[in-house]
Amino acid sequence: MAVAEKTARAPISQEALEQYRGKWVALRRGKVIAAGDTFEDLTANSDVEPLDAVYHVPESPGVFY
Repeated sequence: MAVAEKTARAPISQEALEQYRGKWVALRRGKVIAAGDTFEDLTANSDVEPLDAVYHVPESPGVFY
């Protein structure tokens, strides 16, 4: 019986997020759906759905939390 391997990978590349430094972004299927200056701005956007992944993109490159 074969066991499928799962590998963790980032939902989107760091390069794709360059233009969103310091912003909050909503991701769906590896694409940015919306961005906002604050979490509240982002979640108020009607394009953002409850199951979208939401991240804050740090100002400095290489820092991700």
